Amino acid sequence: MDEEIRRRRDDILRGLSAREAPRVLILFSVIIVLFDVGFALFGFVSPFGYYVSDAIQGLWNIVTAVLIMRGVISQRWAPAAFALAICVDNAMLNYQYTVVGYSAVGVILLTMTVYGAITLLWRPFLISAIWMGALTSYVLITNDAETGLGWALTAITALLVSGTVLYGRTKAVVPLAEANRTIEQLATRDALT
Repeated sequence: MDEEIRRRRDDILRGLSAREAPRVLILFSVIIVLFDVGFALFGFVSPFGYYVSDAIQGLWNIVTAVLIMRGVISQRWAPAAFALAICVDNAMLNYQYTVVGYSAVGVILLTMTVYGAITLLWRPFLISAIWMGALTSYVLITNDAETGLGWALTAITALLVSGTVLYGRTKAVVPLAEANRTIEQLATRDALT
C-alpha cells in the first residue's frame, strides 16, 4: 500500500471514529444510568463510591462526546480521545470490581472487546490496550488469588478480539481509499487532452 492510500485510509478511519465515538460514549453513559436504576429497583444498593465512579464515567464520557461533536477535539484526535475515555471507564470499572465484585467484570470485558471497532487507529488502540490490560490484570489477580489469573487471561483475550475487529475494519477501508483516489484522479484529468 502506497503512502497516499495509507493517508487516505487513516483520514477515512479518523472520520468514522469522530462520527461513531460520541454516539457510543453517550450510549454507554445511558447504560450506566440504566444499570444504577435497575439495581435500585431490585434492591441492590451499592456503596457510595460505586455511584461516584459511575458519575465520573458518565460525565467524562458525555464531556468527551460533546467536545468531539463540536469539533473542539479535532477529527485527527477523536480516536485518541475515545480511547482515553474508555481507559477512564476501565479504571472506574476496576474500582467497582473491588467494591461490588464480579458484576463489574462483565462490563469490563464488554468494553475491552468492542472499543477497538470505534478507536479505528492502531496507536491509540495499542496504548490504551496496554494500559487496560495491565490495570485489569493487576486488579483481578490481586483481589482474587484463586480465579483472578483466569479472568485476567479472559480480559487479555477480549483485547485480542478487539484488535482483530480493528484489523478487519482497517483492511476493509483500503478499497474505499483506493476508489477515493481513483475518483479524484478521474475528476481532475481531461481524457481528451
